[in-house]
Amino acid sequence: MWIDRAEPPSDRSRRQRIRNLADELGYLRYDCAPAVKRDMILPMLRFPRPNPPSETSVPNWMRQTLLSVSVYAALLTPLLAAGQTPTQDEESAGLALGVYDYFTADHDPLVKAYLAAANKRHASEAVWRLYRAGIYTEPLGDCKYVLERFPNHPRALHLMTEIAKAIDQPSIPIEYFESALKRFPQYGFTRAQYGRYLVEIGAVSAGIRELEEALRLDPNQIQARAWLAEARPGTRNERSATSDTANADPAGYGADRK
Repeated sequence: MWIDRAEPPSDRSRRQRIRNLADELGYLRYDCAPAVKRDMILPMLRFPRPNPPSETSVPNWMRQTLLSVSVYAALLTPLLAAGQTPTQDEESAGLALGVYDYFTADHDPLVKAYLAAANKRHASEAVWRLYRAGIYTEPLGDCKYVLERFPNHPRALHLMTEIAKAIDQPSIPIEYFESALKRFPQYGFTRAQYGRYLVEIGAVSAGIRELEEALRLDPNQIQARAWLAEARPGTRNERSATSDTANADPAGYGADRK
């Protein structure tokens, strides 16, 4: 037997671990004599493991590469844990997956660039053309993509409501509206959009409450006033209601960022 029985237990266990590793890597799977196998493995067992290289022996470019990989891994680990990976839009903007406020995107150049990329790919007129052509799966996926990153995105919320009505699944947008209001409750326009949608699907009382709350948050919100007038006709004079409706954006996504 070529293993020294007198060696310390720690050495024996180390030798066994290396044997197991060598076998796993295929070193012992060849049809050869035991002596040949021994000659292949003994160099791995006899020589001590080399000391780790000193800092001065590592080239600068390698240290920089390792540092970059470590930083990227630190950013990527939470995403992988959640089953998500950075998208092309996020990578181009230099952002990890996150939730951002549509109305304050202009305050951060990276978020602004990311929003512009998301609008171009997932909230453009081309997406609306698919919806108008009776194609709903892809536009719905685009809406979900945008709203997972910008929950209060007006155009994506509006398109989602239209798709939900077209496919007769009115509950789809509700969770997205609720998420947007939970994260960013300060915006009257998002609440006004929610109220209008609730009215459209028959939840008139709940919709009116949302519209009234939108006007409380922003008394100058013309669209909220117009939609509220439509929801409860006769509560205001016809001329004023008609004026508000004419001044409102009928598409429901033309809110200015605050």
